[in-house]
Amino acid sequence: MVSSSHFEVIDRAANVTEAVLSHALTRLARPVPDTLARRLAEAKTVLEEPGLRRQFIINDYAYHLAHEIRLLHSFIHEDQAAKRGDTVRPEVGMGVSSDLSELLVETGLGRY
Repeated sequence: MVSSSHFEVIDRAANVTEAVLSHALTRLARPVPDTLARRLAEAKTVLEEPGLRRQFIINDYAYHLAHEIRLLHSFIHEDQAAKRGDTVRPEVGMGVSSDLSELLVETGLGRY
């Protein structure tokens, strides 16, 4: 169990990231797609519209953090690990918690 706990951290971080993006998009009455990748794509369209961008709780840094979490999450799927020939190191997986913390602070949903 201990050897795979970092996968759980990554998975939970991706779940929270999905919820943050859902919240951010809902606040602007934007569609909330079903996957993290699609939610990020929708967030990108909002960030590209100057009028909406100012109202959006996701800024460029928050978007980058969410995208990084999504990429790391994709690496823990068996097919991706097999394709890459390796898996995520525990220290990288556990480090995602700081990215998630920063994402929450950047969006105003968390504090230091």
